Amino acid sequence: MIAWKDSRESARAVADALPLLKDSKHVVAVAIAPDETERLTELLADKQIDGFLRRHKVQATIRRLRLPDISSGEMLLSQAADLGVDLIVMGGYSRQPMAELLWGGVTRTMLSSMTVPVLMSH
Repeated sequence: MIAWKDSRESARAVADALPLLKDSKHVVAVAIAPDETERLTELLADKQIDGFLRRHKVQATIRRLRLPDISSGEMLLSQAADLGVDLIVMGGYSRQPMAELLWGGVTRTMLSSMTVPVLMSH
């Protein structure tokens, strides 16, 4: 499973994981939207990751989910359990590292609560 966000860190993680993704039976990229509003930039980012993966012969399903009343990190872990994934690929620390350590975030949630191996790139 790819924890997809239109960021340099996510793109780097996907590129770093390409050898593993190419050998996967199924890949799903999960993008989490903070609200019900679909933004054109989000839709374009979803199309870009889909195109990138296809060019590298990785068949993937792209899923954009609305964030319920839980954190993004908890939502990703829930999706990993629901989908039975055996690896999560994600970028880490898209904000200032010190702020991330102080205020938490997806990276901190994943590092403290991961239930499957995580390939994290920055």
